[in-house]
Amino acid sequence: MICALNNGICQSYCTNIGSADEIISLMEKNFRVIMDDIIRLIAGIPVDIHLENYSAEKLSLNTRKEILSAMTVYGFLSYHDETLEIPNEELQKEFAKALLKGAEMGNF
Repeated sequence: MICALNNGICQSYCTNIGSADEIISLMEKNFRVIMDDIIRLIAGIPVDIHLENYSAEKLSLNTRKEILSAMTVYGFLSYHDETLEIPNEELQKEFAKALLKGAEMGNF
């Protein structure tokens, strides 16, 4: 923000939140469980889910709620009123790249 004020150029604020590789690693935990959710999110369709005490502290992310909770904690998804969304266009592109890359590598 300070740089934008100093030089008058506004750029994406979330370019360093995460990369496609980080998203892939979360998606690989159990992709079949979240596949429909990820496809909907990439298409811009919000996903209804009740996340309670969401976190990313579990090392074995197996359930839909655990994986989507971790993605929310890491900033890849936004959660409001029991609805998940990809918070911006940059992350939507990262999810699409992750989905394609994972499919090409045979991970999904």
